[in-house]
Amino acid sequence: MNIELQRQLLSDSLRNDAFYKALKKHVTPTTRMLDLGAGTGYLGLLALKLGAQSCVFIEAESTLSVAIDMARALNLSHKCHFFEAHSTDVDPIHEIDLVLSETLGTHPFEEGLIDNWKDAARWTHATSLWMPYHVDVFLTPVISDRLKQHTDFYTSIPGNLPWASFKALCDNRAYVKTIPESECHNESKKIFSAHASEAQSSLMETNVAWNGISTPIYGLCLFWKAYLTQEITLDISPQAPLTHWKQLYLPFSKPLIPCSESN
Repeated sequence: MNIELQRQLLSDSLRNDAFYKALKKHVTPTTRMLDLGAGTGYLGLLALKLGAQSCVFIEAESTLSVAIDMARALNLSHKCHFFEAHSTDVDPIHEIDLVLSETLGTHPFEEGLIDNWKDAARWTHATSLWMPYHVDVFLTPVISDRLKQHTDFYTSIPGNLPWASFKALCDNRAYVKTIPESECHNESKKIFSAHASEAQSSLMETNVAWNGISTPIYGLCLFWKAYLTQEITLDISPQAPLTHWKQLYLPFSKPLIPCSESN
C-alpha cells in the first residue's frame, strides 16, 4: 500500500476540485460508475454522494479497504461493488455509463491509463462517458542550466574519478521536477494525443523543431493536459498552477547551441 502516493493525490486540491466539478456536471440518479484504479475510492464515493446510482470499484492494492470502510460509514455499501484485483481479472457485472480512471502519472501513461481504457471498454456501451477522456502530451525546450547542474552532481564528487559511464546513465533518464515557466522556451509543441475510445499504443515517437531560440538548450520539459470534460481539464504545464504531478525533465548529454537566431 503506497500511502505516500495516496497522500499526494488526496492533498492535491486542484485535482480534487476538477474531478468534483466534472462529476457534478455529468452524474445523474441513473449513472452507473466504474472507478478503475480506485485507490482509496475517493472519486467513486464522491460520485455516489453526488447521486450516482452505483459504482464498481476496482483496485489491485489493499487501499481498497479504505473505500469499503468509508462506504459503510456513509451508508452507501448497497450501491457499491468492490474488487481487489487487476481489472483484467474482473468480468463485467453490468454496463457502465461513466468510467473513472485517474491513473495518470507525471509521465501520463506510466500508470497504465491507455491499457485501462482498453480494458474498461468491455464494460461500456455506445454512449458511455470517460473521465479523463483525452490526453495531450507536450514538449518545450529547457533554456536554464539549473537542472542540468543538479543531474551532473557527480562532477563535484571528491577524487576526480572518470564518471563518463555514470554520466551516460544519468543522461538517459527522465526526472520528475518542478520546472518554472522562466526556465523554459515560450513555445511548446504537442507531440502525442490519446483518446479513451481509440485503441492505441502508449509509445511516443516524434520529430519536433523550434525556431527563434538563441540560447543554449539543456534538455526538454514534458508535460500533459487531460480532459475530464470539454471545459474541465488537468494541466501540468510550467505555466499552470502547481499540482502533485510536477513535470518531466529530459536532459541532454551536452547543451544544444543554436546555430542562428532563426534555427
